[in-house]
Amino acid sequence: MTFHPTPYSRRSERRRRCGRAGLTASVREDWGQRPGRRERTLAALSPRLFSLLQKASWRLRRNPLCHQEVFCVKRLRFLGGRRVEVEEVDLPRPQPGEVLVRVRASALCGSEMEAFRSPEAATGNPGHEVVGEIADACGHPTLREGARVACHAVVGCQRCYWCLRGYELFCENMRGYSNAHAEYVAHAAHHCLPIPDDITWDQALMIGGDTVGVAYHAATRTGVRAGEEAAVLGCGPVGLGCVLLLSFWGLRVTAVDLVPYRLDLARSLGAVESINAADADPSDALRSLNDGRGPDLVFDCAGSPKTLDTALRSVRKGGTVIVIGERGETPIYPSRDIIHSELRILGSWYFLRSDFWGMVKETRHGLRPERLITHRFRLDDAQAAYELMDSGQCGKIAFIQL
Repeated sequence: MTFHPTPYSRRSERRRRCGRAGLTASVREDWGQRPGRRERTLAALSPRLFSLLQKASWRLRRNPLCHQEVFCVKRLRFLGGRRVEVEEVDLPRPQPGEVLVRVRASALCGSEMEAFRSPEAATGNPGHEVVGEIADACGHPTLREGARVACHAVVGCQRCYWCLRGYELFCENMRGYSNAHAEYVAHAAHHCLPIPDDITWDQALMIGGDTVGVAYHAATRTGVRAGEEAAVLGCGPVGLGCVLLLSFWGLRVTAVDLVPYRLDLARSLGAVESINAADADPSDALRSLNDGRGPDLVFDCAGSPKTLDTALRSVRKGGTVIVIGERGETPIYPSRDIIHSELRILGSWYFLRSDFWGMVKETRHGLRPERLITHRFRLDDAQAAYELMDSGQCGKIAFIQL
């Protein structure tokens, strides 16, 4: 599908004629039909360069999936003070190495709540979990228009020491993508992960984003084994992903949280025990596991000083504490907390592109990651979605644009 470039001045004139809300126009003007002096000169001097510029990102794009010329698209914006709104913005212009993706679903991440609760307004939104279809491959040799992809949010440069070894999480020129809660996004082509035909949108959204991705990366790095006792502290979306994955792999999982709804959800996802930390200190109950030795593994998915202290005091001697949640500084006393118990403390952040295919395999074997999604909203109902997330009475929330 060929897109027709339009100089910015003509584009602005057309938008004034059609109005702010106008999404289509029947008039097509491109450099080949009505070239200006600069374009005529360039075409005469270098026809090949002129042809390449015609295909560049500075143009009016037509959506090949609905056969309409698109001027404005919807995007979520954080206003500050627990308020969000849907605004109309220009269609994203992919930069070199990027493609244009039509969003089919995006997921709300717990890390977005800090920006939601902040009194300060933000430009756009911090959403970063998204699946969709390629609207414009921008000449990429392997991606095609209409292909389904999951957008991996942490993008490496492909040139540094770490990227050349397949570990883009340590990239020296790392870039994070956001503004996923929109109708269209521009994303790095080499971080668009093709979704197999037998994987549904809901499944791809979970394994292509933080919820299962972070849990899978942490668990595989730890080397978990079936039959081990594991405790998950904090049953937000990532914590629930840990519960689902670990129980699927045959571990006995105990879930700890303050919200009864999420404890019930954790049990439905496979946890054999649940502890409400609002009723009492969970350390004693956790130490009683595993014949009084404590759990073999403790996944701290909350990251608060309280949960990390609980993890260090609860895990068995020689056990492993996996720290995933990030929330402030925590004092650790090596002699008391680590050395004499010979503990292993493992930090785990995001997930690698290569992890995606391992999660696809587990999904094909029956993982069912879509069970983590408890609520679905349209983008226009984003305010209600964030208020629900703020209350804690939910699992994973998805914005659906199918």
